[in-house]
Amino acid sequence: MTIISETEQTTTGDLGAKADRHLWGHFARHGEGITPTIITRGDGVHIWDSNGNKYIDGLSGLFVVQVG
Repeated sequence: MTIISETEQTTTGDLGAKADRHLWGHFARHGEGITPTIITRGDGVHIWDSNGNKYIDGLSGLFVVQVG
């Protein structure tokens, strides 16, 4: 078993690049040169991105409503 004693610091650019390579998110803009929004935290109906912008999470209940 390998034990890692240090944690790598991940940048917003690193997360965006990984998301581009591995994810196909719902309601996301896909295309060359478009960096996905990285959500860093949430509190109630509000979410914040990696640039500190605050949003209302209007999609959070969408799929729950479909289930009924």
